[in-house]
Amino acid sequence: MTSSVREIKCVHNPASGETHHVCDWCQSIVDFQPQKGWNVTLKPDEHERAMALFGGSTGSSKRKWQMLQQTTRDIDDVQWARLPVAIDPIVRPPDSWSAFETLVAAVGRGDQLTHHQEKMLRGGIVFHDGSILRYLDSAWNLNGVPLPGLSLSVVVALLGEPEKRRGWNIPALLVSVVSVNPDLGQVDPLMQRLRMGRQRDLRPMYRPLASMLTWLSNRLKVDRTMKMDSSEYVPMMAWSHDIRTCMFERRTANIEGLFQNALSNHPPGLFHTYNTPWMRAWQDLQPENQRQETQKWALDLGKKRLRFRVRTQSGPLRLIHVPTEPSAWALLCSLTLSPLNSEAGKLLLGLQHNWSVPYSQPSQPSEPLMKSMRFCHEIMNGLDAKVHLESARALVFGRLGHLYEISVQHGQHGAPYTIQHITDVHPNQMHSICIHSGQFSKTVPLGDTMGGVLLSMVNDVVAAREIDSLEELLLHQAPFGFSRLNIPPAWINALDLDSIEPRSNDRYFMEHCRWLQPPRQRRQEQRAGHGLHELLLRNRYGARTRSRTSERWNA
Repeated sequence: MTSSVREIKCVHNPASGETHHVCDWCQSIVDFQPQKGWNVTLKPDEHERAMALFGGSTGSSKRKWQMLQQTTRDIDDVQWARLPVAIDPIVRPPDSWSAFETLVAAVGRGDQLTHHQEKMLRGGIVFHDGSILRYLDSAWNLNGVPLPGLSLSVVVALLGEPEKRRGWNIPALLVSVVSVNPDLGQVDPLMQRLRMGRQRDLRPMYRPLASMLTWLSNRLKVDRTMKMDSSEYVPMMAWSHDIRTCMFERRTANIEGLFQNALSNHPPGLFHTYNTPWMRAWQDLQPENQRQETQKWALDLGKKRLRFRVRTQSGPLRLIHVPTEPSAWALLCSLTLSPLNSEAGKLLLGLQHNWSVPYSQPSQPSEPLMKSMRFCHEIMNGLDAKVHLESARALVFGRLGHLYEISVQHGQHGAPYTIQHITDVHPNQMHSICIHSGQFSKTVPLGDTMGGVLLSMVNDVVAAREIDSLEELLLHQAPFGFSRLNIPPAWINALDLDSIEPRSNDRYFMEHCRWLQPPRQRRQEQRAGHGLHELLLRNRYGARTRSRTSERWNA
């Protein structure tokens, strides 16, 4: 972050002598596109890399899958599912090999299972690692661990051909493929609680993390039935459960901050035990200025095939069939379980975005847009004591010291920007604010819009007269750096209250601002009684049970 916005090197900044470079803030304005279906913010070389793997958007789907498997067969995102030696992963089939081949043929024709075949599948298929795959009550389980979403035809198609399954870790593939979409089977109590309660979808940025944690939970459940000691898997399962609790219940906006905090306290041996490509990607996760997003889960298990979501000509997504090939499954599972901001995640987005329709190069900014960006810089230069730029994000101090983070991206109610109220130096302590009317005007250049947003947040007390949500925030939240209770009078006097009080509307605001009012004395704390009842009252209302956040500071 530069010391002043006047020092930002940008061709659109009048205070800068730059002639070629465009700052991240202006570049985000140029790159922004009104919501039309699903778009991703990838660089041209990232799009080209994904398209080169499957040969471009033209041609048949069969040819694309064949080329994708051929070009990716040696990368880590595929090799993780290979066995050290090219052996048959099935050590013992149910009943006999001939009976198993008969069962495979019957399922392929769509025949109903006989009682003998059902008994065979209940007995289970024994794999090279000692795990047993059973089919009970129309559901698969691996060593007693449910594999929701897997149908009979999908598994039999994967296991039916000896040459297809040879050299592949089939149990690992099955655990991974049922984890990429935690909605399958609805087995996660946290997902059920979210679904039955607030009826809101999981934030797009959380989907890969939810998939990875589901995979880790399923993997631990299987491993503890085989060779893992309880002293190893219990801390890992508790760690995974704690992150999922934060993710589903707190729903913080900063996923990188959430996971990095958890990463600093991960149980010993976690990444050594599970040294997969996606776990390495999560371990190396770095925050980015623009977060990638998905509309829905990238993979979905159908009754007969694994399906992959890709973009259509008009913008929305559609499902296409994935070949029942271990290499294709291994690649897509690894990419889906990786964070979206990683190389694997960007490759996944590139495949989804360009599979049917190639990306289009962004056009040069129009003259009105360039003028609006210059106007926006002029506004920031005039407010250089209140506005600071860090990459593509603007940090704005309001009239009373409230701190806001503003960025150009798709926001609430169709807004082309997001506003986060920062209440703590902790990266997760941010709350979204919406000041948008719900209508996006294509005739007003985005630079003019962002300049108006910056002015509104600098003069937040004035803007709060027309925006109820902003007024509610200012009335109940103390400025950044202030304690939430018992604010020293000297701190209050340091605020610019003289410029607010003379106006009638602002006087109303000052009279109703809760954090400006002196703290109320509790009657119970003044009582000096004795006995058990008085002791309980003192413990309840006294300092012993005071909330940990009651004296917390907004910093």
